[in-house]
Amino acid sequence: MKNSLLFSVFFLIIIQSTYAQEWSSLLDSIDKYKEFDPQKSLKFGFQALEQTNFDEISYNLYDLNFKIASVFYLAKNYEKSFQFLTTSLSIYELLPIKERRYKFIKKPPWLLALLGNVYYRLGRYERAKKIYNEAIINFNLIEEKEEKNYGLNTSDDSLGNIYLDQNDSDEAEKYYKRSLERRINFGKVSDIMFSYSLLTKFYFKINKIELGLKYLKLAEELFENSKTNSKSETPIFYSKTISAYASYLKTNGEILKALDLFKKAKNLIKYYPDLHLQDVNFSISECFYELKKYNQTNEIILENLNSEFFNINNTISNYQLLLKSYSAQKRFKDLLLINDSLNYYSSKQKKINSISFGDLETQLIISEKQKELNLNKIKYNKYQYFFIIFILSFIAVVIILLYNFNYQKEKNIRLDLEKKQIMNELDSKNRELVSKANFIVQRNEFLVNLNSKINKISSDNIKKEIKSAINAEKSYEEFDKIFTQVYPGFYENLKSKHDLSQTYLRLVAYIKMNENNNEIATLSGVSLRTVETQRYRLSKILNLKDDQDLNSYIMNI
Repeated sequence: MKNSLLFSVFFLIIIQSTYAQEWSSLLDSIDKYKEFDPQKSLKFGFQALEQTNFDEISYNLYDLNFKIASVFYLAKNYEKSFQFLTTSLSIYELLPIKERRYKFIKKPPWLLALLGNVYYRLGRYERAKKIYNEAIINFNLIEEKEEKNYGLNTSDDSLGNIYLDQNDSDEAEKYYKRSLERRINFGKVSDIMFSYSLLTKFYFKINKIELGLKYLKLAEELFENSKTNSKSETPIFYSKTISAYASYLKTNGEILKALDLFKKAKNLIKYYPDLHLQDVNFSISECFYELKKYNQTNEIILENLNSEFFNINNTISNYQLLLKSYSAQKRFKDLLLINDSLNYYSSKQKKINSISFGDLETQLIISEKQKELNLNKIKYNKYQYFFIIFILSFIAVVIILLYNFNYQKEKNIRLDLEKKQIMNELDSKNRELVSKANFIVQRNEFLVNLNSKINKISSDNIKKEIKSAINAEKSYEEFDKIFTQVYPGFYENLKSKHDLSQTYLRLVAYIKMNENNNEIATLSGVSLRTVETQRYRLSKILNLKDDQDLNSYIMNI
């Protein structure tokens, strides 16, 4: 019994460890793909939600909702980002102080910063300013200096952006310079360079050219005097500074000068897997397009589209420009392909914006759960925690004892089941072979008989023989009966998902039987080309993606 108890504890530890590893892997995947493939990132996020116990409020649940909100923000679905942010904030406020990342901070500052961004993108500037200022208050409570400075600077920069959009350049300048002063005092070169890039872009935007050139010069001097390494972000921010000036020139019609500067900006970051590289490449392609150098435009765009680090919003922008370039070149055949790709990614983007949280079977209305949790704070009581552990341990002991008692019996049952399964599989395969053979024999016999009758028939009985030929359709009916016996429920499952004609139903049946195109052509009495065309149309009818295999899809039904 003692050994069983020890084993049960060990068993629980293993389960918890496996769950923790899987959970951690899902969270890492959310962060890995959120910028480049939001749809894939959200898939991992919802998988994590499916494994979540909504009865227990935890920091992990807060963090998961926050990560999903971040993905929706990057995908420009600000409404859903807001939904998950408010949920995440509610969860954080229910957490015991000891479980919070920031022990004595009532509201998580990074969540507030992102919430401010959402309000900003939705055009609610005054609400955004209030949230950013609340974030600043909470950032000031963080003890770790680097994180505190980073958070304060981020909030100030965001406030500067709002005032700039409101055409209040004096207030915008105040916040931009406040964050610059803080960054200079902290002494991190890459952070200082980031402020220079913001101020350069700011002064060019409000047409204070001399000040813009001043900060461009400061950025250049800082870059030349600093010792960078492969992990430094300084080249990226200096590249953004140059790009800000180049964008100003492009807007004012100085395309050639802008192109040279964009190329310089690209050269600084060509080895960095960063989305800014894609932005610079896109700007270069726009310059080539304005110069009517369409081949160079196409080359840069295709370079972008082939990049591993590329998000869906940039993909759509590049396809739109490529469409314009091909149109100018009158490459009408290519236009159709590009238009199809553009429609595909536009549809993919719409899917991101229409993702429904309610589609998950495990989804619970969090507000209702909050009410329940507020009425039952005993869930955080340590005695209940120990009680749960005791119950789990007791159950584990019972399971182990039953397992030891019934091991041999269960083993024999498993062996019997495996034998039956093998026999059933063999029987199924035999029936499949018989069905194929019967159909082929019936078909061939019909063709032989028909051929012999053709030589004998007279004009008087042509109609009679035609009717006889039409009755050959019965062979297909027999085939359908045999097929249904071999694959019970297949047709019902298929028809519940797709509305297919009889022709495509038979094509699906042949594919399910693992017939190749040549065999299908022989069985159907059509050409190989006709079969290939039918397969292509079937893929479209089934709404399969370009990377989905038709055979695999049908085999898995």
